[in-house]
Amino acid sequence: MAQFVVMGRAVARVVADDRSLWAEGLLFPDDLAGVRAGDVRVRLQLPDGTTAEYPAQDLSPALDGARQLGRVLVKLEERDGLYPGQPLRLEVLLPRPETAWAP
Repeated sequence: MAQFVVMGRAVARVVADDRSLWAEGLLFPDDLAGVRAGDVRVRLQLPDGTTAEYPAQDLSPALDGARQLGRVLVKLEERDGLYPGQPLRLEVLLPRPETAWAP
């Protein structure tokens, strides 16, 4: 089965440490510029079709050398059916910058 990325869609997968599961997503450098982990929320579509929204726990400012993408990590609550390596749909909710209108 071929793996590919659809432009405009974030790519995510479930990763694990000793005690918990995390969702790891990839972001373009322009999306990482000027934001902090506390400013960003992530909406995940879970395998059962429901969605859940989480605050980003970590944003990696360093880009992956091969792909030139940054990384966002989200700590997941315990949920049945999630396992390390599992792909998920992920939507990164970036804060909107303050804008000014001038005639």
